[in-house]
Amino acid sequence: MSILNYLMILSNSVKLKLKEKLQPLTGVSKLLPSDVSSSTNGVIEASVIVDIDNVKIYFTRANGDIDNVVCVATASDINDTWVVDNTPVFGKGHGGAPANRQANCSFVFKKDNIYYGFATNGYGYNSDGEDRNVYLYKSTDGINFIDLGIILDKNIISAAGFGNTSIEYNKVNGKYEMLAEAFLGGIWRAFRFNSDSIESGWTFVNSLPSLQFIVGGMCGGFHHFYRNGIWHIFYHYGSTGGNLPTLIGYATSENLITATQKEMPVFGIESKIYGNSTDQIADPFIFESNGKNYMLAEYCKNTGGFASQIWMWSYDGTIDELLDL
Repeated sequence: MSILNYLMILSNSVKLKLKEKLQPLTGVSKLLPSDVSSSTNGVIEASVIVDIDNVKIYFTRANGDIDNVVCVATASDINDTWVVDNTPVFGKGHGGAPANRQANCSFVFKKDNIYYGFATNGYGYNSDGEDRNVYLYKSTDGINFIDLGIILDKNIISAAGFGNTSIEYNKVNGKYEMLAEAFLGGIWRAFRFNSDSIESGWTFVNSLPSLQFIVGGMCGGFHHFYRNGIWHIFYHYGSTGGNLPTLIGYATSENLITATQKEMPVFGIESKIYGNSTDQIADPFIFESNGKNYMLAEYCKNTGGFASQIWMWSYDGTIDELLDL
């Protein structure tokens, strides 16, 4: 065999890491507090729906821990300018929520022409009057939502409260599957729920300590989906124990009982946009649009006043190509 043929075979057998595939986008506006309102400290926790005529980016408009709502930005294409609607779609008197109920940690998706939004009332470590349960909102147009009430009560797992949720909204083995982070024992941990229905009946199945990078380190901000017989789980995790700092990780699972950590980290805190106070990259969301793949995640600082920005990465290929399926 010639050395040229050998090198060609070798190069074809080397798989690029996700970090090498997903490239930060330049020249594309990032979603910043200034795009939303002057009183906004941060924008976090994005999820995306690619509709026929536009792209909808749902996110938390954050003002500390006590005044959070979910808003939407739209664009004709993900690479175009995002137009932010400053009127919240749910939380604090919007979308059927009472004026004293926050909405944060949202996961919004579309199923059978219905938009669903899961969101918590306060973060799981708060004690400022929020109940820290997960609520469900429903809409036919993605803008005007109605409140369906509590969908997950924190007492079901004796947690202080919930944070982010992720829902696989195509049934697997006859069930919808959810991963939720909950604050228990001083850190965020992973819990699995499933149901026959999106709108009711979610029950606890098991925890997933195998998603923790180290014992005593948090895991949360999940985006999980089922493809080619495997669960793919993107999330952020505590890299040194506790809840901060966090990096982006990728794991797979055959059964959502145990998971294998595949790339830890996919991304660390490569961009210190708040200087040494930048202590998080968090809440990854993977989606496909026009044959390309994208990841949204945010950089945060949590000390000396909260601040965050949503950034975007891209990969010129399909989800199967991205994940080497």
